[in-house]
Amino acid sequence: MKIELPKEPREMKSFVFTELNLVELNSIEVDRLLPHIYESAIKGGRHAGALKDFTLDAYESDYLPKLLSRDDVIGFDMPAGKDVIDAWLRSSVVSFGRAGVAHRADKMDYIRARTLAAYRAGFPDRRRSRQADTVTYAQMLKDIERRQSKGWLSDDRHAKQILRELVEHSVGDGVEITDPPKWAPKYDGNTRVDISTLLTLLFLEGFEAKSAKEDKPAKGAKRGDARYRTDPAVPAAAAPLGSDVVTYLLTYDKATPLQTAQHLTAILGLRLFQLPLRTSFAIRQLLQTGELPSDMQESVGDNPSNPLDQYVDFSGDATSGSREIARACVQRDLRLLHSGLKDRLLLKTVRRAAETSEVLPQDYEDRSGPERFRYLAEIVTDTSLEPYFKQDLQAVRKANEDSQDEEKSAFFASLADTARPALNRLTDALFEATKTRARHAALSWFRDTGGLNRANGMLVGDSGRRETWAYAPGNDLVTALLGIAFTNDRGNRRSEMPLSEVLSELTTRFGILIDQPPQGLDSVATRAAASANLEAFKRRLKLLGVFDGLSDDFSAQSVMNPLLIGETR
Repeated sequence: MKIELPKEPREMKSFVFTELNLVELNSIEVDRLLPHIYESAIKGGRHAGALKDFTLDAYESDYLPKLLSRDDVIGFDMPAGKDVIDAWLRSSVVSFGRAGVAHRADKMDYIRARTLAAYRAGFPDRRRSRQADTVTYAQMLKDIERRQSKGWLSDDRHAKQILRELVEHSVGDGVEITDPPKWAPKYDGNTRVDISTLLTLLFLEGFEAKSAKEDKPAKGAKRGDARYRTDPAVPAAAAPLGSDVVTYLLTYDKATPLQTAQHLTAILGLRLFQLPLRTSFAIRQLLQTGELPSDMQESVGDNPSNPLDQYVDFSGDATSGSREIARACVQRDLRLLHSGLKDRLLLKTVRRAAETSEVLPQDYEDRSGPERFRYLAEIVTDTSLEPYFKQDLQAVRKANEDSQDEEKSAFFASLADTARPALNRLTDALFEATKTRARHAALSWFRDTGGLNRANGMLVGDSGRRETWAYAPGNDLVTALLGIAFTNDRGNRRSEMPLSEVLSELTTRFGILIDQPPQGLDSVATRAAASANLEAFKRRLKLLGVFDGLSDDFSAQSVMNPLLIGETR
């Protein structure tokens, strides 16, 4: 059944609600984000225009020859030498993909963030970042300001300056930044760096640096969108995007830029994966109770306990009881993501009606994110808005009056029940009209940020069969999460922690369960499966070389910080 929506108002056709979700829930490649985030940090939120020609032909006829023709690149002018450089670039620096609607033409997809200078290439276009890079940058600045207010960081400099210096120090080995407006990164000619980093820097100098400008609002963006990113509806869902990255840069500044990129990509993937889930969970509680849940109460604490309870399996056995629990959690979260669409449409509709009817308070934009949505939840039952909802509902009916089959006629007959509030009936119609597109987009986000079958991801399973998906984090993600779990907001880090504390940190900070089943799945069988999963987790830690379990006493078992083993630089 296909429900048509009227041409006007145009906003009725969209399921995007930036004020709530902050990002555009759609397909995304997390690996592409870091160069954009680095560029934001260096240029203070400004960005250069995207590279226009990043085709395979441009690579072969322009950028590769530029590297080979440099006076300081010697011995690669023979065909075999060119092949070596080409193979190295393709495997370590440039990720290639397909361009065009038919995906037939090869193109340079993105530059791997093995150095701060990766942003100089100017591709891919930031529109594919779904605003995730912009939200992360905004939350990084907010986190630095928070640390300054608590005396954990010096407050004699602007947060933008501190962030720039932090990024330069952490991932800027051998990089010199020219003066604005280009902020063009290049090799400084002095710092000793490994050969791969050196060749990467020299290759990137072949891309012409462009002047950076203030970002223009995206098409359809509202004037308050920038503020919503710094003052979100669900602060605890967005804040980790900034705090985890800042914590890593402060704490592990001796890691190589390549290691930093690997770990930050894993961390950002998990936090972006959890962002719409945690938001949907909080909004559902708000609508049900009328009270702000802990994730929306900034006064409760800077780091409220993560409520997601995502059980992760380490058994490696697709038939185990532990894997079955992890699969059940995925299905539960997919339902949460889909139910969040209906809540989003309801609140978006209320927001639009309140603005049209001039019910929206003059100080609405000045209120905090949680207070804005507390207000919207309160006026859901405001009878003065009923005429606006009825008018929109009538417009939807009119848009479908010439194309009603039997199923559609029955659907609209159900919407004629005046005993139900007009808002609920209108929301049902909007949900039916947009659910296919919205669910496909949300599922793409879930799959991509979840890193299906990747070492830095949360999800494993058959890509074509969602019922097989389960939470089972790869080694890169486990390493990155342990690194953050061993830190605090003051930039202090621990080299070793009792296993019990590690499990507690993973649950409280990341909503990850290992040794206990989630609420709603607690039984004798699931507890036994979780107990076996704990043993599997210990085996994983042993393989990573970070587990000290010589004693059978659980309280005496400890975990070492994987990011402090074999520190480089």
